[in-house]
Amino acid sequence: MANFLKLNKSYLGPELMSNGSFEEYGPDLVINGDFATDSVWSKGAGWTISNGKASNDGSNGNLTQASILEVGKVYLITITVSDYVSGGIQVSAGAGPRGTVTANGTYTFIQTAQSNSSFYVVSSVFVGSVESVSVQESGAVELVDNGQFIAVTDGTD
Repeated sequence: MANFLKLNKSYLGPELMSNGSFEEYGPDLVINGDFATDSVWSKGAGWTISNGKASNDGSNGNLTQASILEVGKVYLITITVSDYVSGGIQVSAGAGPRGTVTANGTYTFIQTAQSNSSFYVVSSVFVGSVESVSVQESGAVELVDNGQFIAVTDGTD
């Protein structure tokens, strides 16, 4: 069995090692992620946007931005929750796996967009507010089998 080196192949440029520290992310893809205006977001049941916050009254509904993701790409999602009373919210890249939040604070999740290109904040009887949300593309981790490493033979540690 050959040994592999994990490299981060990023959209940030053609150099595979330009993001070797895995700390670089792309620009924020969410528009109006600070909820400065009541625009851009599709608001499902219970959601309102005012005073720099998106708030829910406990209804089950989605806060959505359509067509901002690419299915199969990896994203860093950051969300800040305040005024928490009860219930929970989930963040979802393309209707895939969801990260759940049930308290005030800032949370980060890494998700691969699945099914579609929309980003969702999903209320599950959530009573509280979201102060900000951002979604940034992350480089994808790939396995490389001796990809142009000179004088290194397969199977070498």
